[in-house]
Amino acid sequence: MTFSYEIQGGDDSTPPVRTHSWVLDGTGCTAGTFTYDPVTKQLFWSDEVYLMHGYMRGDVVPTLDLILTHKHPDDRQRAKQLWEELLAEGGLLVNYHRLIDARNNERRVLTSAVVLSGEGAGSAPIQGYIVDLTATVQREVEQASAEAVRRASETRGIIDRATGLLMGQLNIDADTAFKLLLTGSSHTNTKLARLSTLLLEAAAPGQASSELAAFVRMLQEFPTRRQTAVTEN
Repeated sequence: MTFSYEIQGGDDSTPPVRTHSWVLDGTGCTAGTFTYDPVTKQLFWSDEVYLMHGYMRGDVVPTLDLILTHKHPDDRQRAKQLWEELLAEGGLLVNYHRLIDARNNERRVLTSAVVLSGEGAGSAPIQGYIVDLTATVQREVEQASAEAVRRASETRGIIDRATGLLMGQLNIDADTAFKLLLTGSSHTNTKLARLSTLLLEAAAPGQASSELAAFVRMLQEFPTRRQTAVTEN
């Protein structure tokens, strides 16, 4: 995600933040700006920041206390600490946290603020922005979940094909064939899907039949080897 911005202090007419999120098919994230005057204690929000908190301009008067009430309870103390450090020491604040709006909806947001230079500590104006990453995070989770399901399906298909191959080669049932694969996976310290892939590759057209036969014999011998080891011990 990339974004650029220009913030003008002293009023609430700041220009919008231009955003882009690759995971949202090229569209942007909701973002807004704010300014704070530590001398007058006045806080100014852009329209977008009001909306993130579940308000329209004029519904409430923005204050630091109001901001804290909208932080997720588990994030509130750290957010308060970061803001106090910013006021006391200056510098830049960046905080990824959860925001609970007036309708009790949870949002994932990135807040950044900077103390303007040129004035005494504790009196310099603060300018910043808030980017709503809720849709971006949700889309990434959805994509990751879909990819995990796809890979699981592919893996299950490979294992099922290898099980079917053993059933045909050895004239055994599915449960016995699957147990042979599991035993082979354990003895060779090879993931089941990888072992299944190797078995299917040994049976691929153009491969010597002896290669497949040797692979199958190896799988058959593992239970015998395990039993022999138990007996010897």
